[in-house]
Amino acid sequence: MLPQTDKGNAIDAAERLKEALGKARVPLDGAMPLSFTVSIGAAALSAGDGSVDALLNRADQALYRAKHSGRNRVCVAAGE
Repeated sequence: MLPQTDKGNAIDAAERLKEALGKARVPLDGAMPLSFTVSIGAAALSAGDGSVDALLNRADQALYRAKHSGRNRVCVAAGE
């Protein structure tokens, strides 16, 4: 959660996190280094949200869309 952050800045933060994790390497003895990918779903709070659960549900749907569309990407909830 990024309180007091507009959608554009939240997406920028998610993209920076994705890129930073993509550059990270964990050395392993006798093996190739471990690398990472990340899928992120984002949603902004809207006036129509009756609860935090509604917001989290939309973010979760965006996360699964990111995973199913090739992974290692940021997707924003539909309608935002």
